[in-house]
Amino acid sequence: MRRLSQDEEGARDTLAKQISSPRPRKRRFEAECIEYKSLRNLLDKISLFLKKIDSLISKTKYYYRNINCINIPKNSAYYMRIMKIFNFSLII
Repeated sequence: MRRLSQDEEGARDTLAKQISSPRPRKRRFEAECIEYKSLRNLLDKISLFLKKIDSLISKTKYYYRNINCINIPKNSAYYMRIMKIFNFSLII
């Protein structure tokens, strides 16, 4: 059996270290953490968006409930805008 040269020994040692090293597992864990954080960030943004929509719906329901108490002409732009928003909130 022939003796390995210094370069071949270095390559063999490097390969052995890479195989026995737990780094790939650590990298995978770090990637999963980053993925989890980005998903969490996305869910937070969606939650904030839904809260804004809910707020808009509650405001329009309040205006719609009180619209008959206020004498607003039915053909006015303000009345039409409130009705559009309310109809949109009913679709959701």
